[in-house]
Amino acid sequence: MSDPFCGREADLKGVHTPNLIDLSDNLRFVLNKIAEQGAGVWIVGGAIRDALASVPIGDIDLAVDIPPQEILSIFESAIPTGIDYGTVTIRAGDSFFECTTTRIESDYSDGRRPKVVKWGQSLSEDLSRRDFTINAMAWDPFREILYDPYKGRNDLESGIIQTVGKAESRILEDALRILRAYRLMSHHTKSVRRFSTKLSQAIKENKSALSLISSERIWQEFSQILRSEFVNASLNKMKNDQILNTLIPEINEVPPSLDSVQPVISVRLALLFRQNHINDLKKFLNEMKVSNTIKQNSMTLHDKAKQLPREMDLRLYAEIIGDLRENHLSLLEYEYGEDIVIDLRQKLKNIPQNTPPLASGDWIMQATGLQPGEKLGRLKNWLHRIQLERNITHLDGIESVLCTIPWTSSNFEDWPTLSWP
Repeated sequence: MSDPFCGREADLKGVHTPNLIDLSDNLRFVLNKIAEQGAGVWIVGGAIRDALASVPIGDIDLAVDIPPQEILSIFESAIPTGIDYGTVTIRAGDSFFECTTTRIESDYSDGRRPKVVKWGQSLSEDLSRRDFTINAMAWDPFREILYDPYKGRNDLESGIIQTVGKAESRILEDALRILRAYRLMSHHTKSVRRFSTKLSQAIKENKSALSLISSERIWQEFSQILRSEFVNASLNKMKNDQILNTLIPEINEVPPSLDSVQPVISVRLALLFRQNHINDLKKFLNEMKVSNTIKQNSMTLHDKAKQLPREMDLRLYAEIIGDLRENHLSLLEYEYGEDIVIDLRQKLKNIPQNTPPLASGDWIMQATGLQPGEKLGRLKNWLHRIQLERNITHLDGIESVLCTIPWTSSNFEDWPTLSWP
């Protein structure tokens, strides 16, 4: 990176490692603005791990050796996302970079966060407080030097996850590291990683510390585990280590080949709770405080996971399942096999996912004399169902239907609804 400013050098010995990360224009802009102040700035954490593992890089995080207030003064649009812990989010163009001041932490008495945080200028000390060796690496983008004081690169190549320093101390500092370890074993990796003996022991002996962690932070890690390339490996190990039972006591077995369905949270949750009542899934989703979208999608897919639509119901199916069609087909493939789903997908090819009703409320009121209310809504729903079942494409067809169904005399609460199955 040939730029006029290089920033402060790290207090570590490193290895020249050119072209480790491809620097975008937005990232170069941020790095140069910080270096212009004479500050040290390094790319750290997951980006280094993923680059060395030759897997796609996600977010790029930076470590700097100046206080967060100075970063805020350099970048007017920066957001103080975690100012008490030195973290600021910098926006450059359409990119966001999390920038954290090098620091020393102490007194983790609550098992969640340090009570004492001191800013420093030592990259060495900063890396020494990190969780796992494969996360305790940094790269100087100006000098193209890789700093790896805990041999994280060797552990990456060996496929092993172990802590920086004593495993039990690291786990008790922040129990969320328990779940992070299971995520790292199967997420953003070409093969399943394994735990060191000391890490496994520390996790098993201190699993109760997870009770100190908020549901939001637990969900942040667990949701990434669900999206993992090798989700079965992580969940099975969590089950064997009694971590899965700590989080979800209702789950007795991990479904085989969970990795084979779409890496979508709602799909994998529906399958994970495959043998459970839907109320067990609902309870877990409520405890984790997930978004309404994930909650609704997960419960819909769970409810219909084993329901194979008949050919005569395909238009109803397409309407009810809507945007979840491919998610549901993924679950059906798990249940019934690829050949059946290939045939089903072909039959659905020309059927739209969402078909609006031909008869509006105003049209029905004009045609029937009904006033706004529940009966009008139920009739509109019934007509929409018939429209789909008979593939009616013009309003004239709905008018003909209206002349044949007993909407004037029957109890509207008994009318068919727009539903499947």
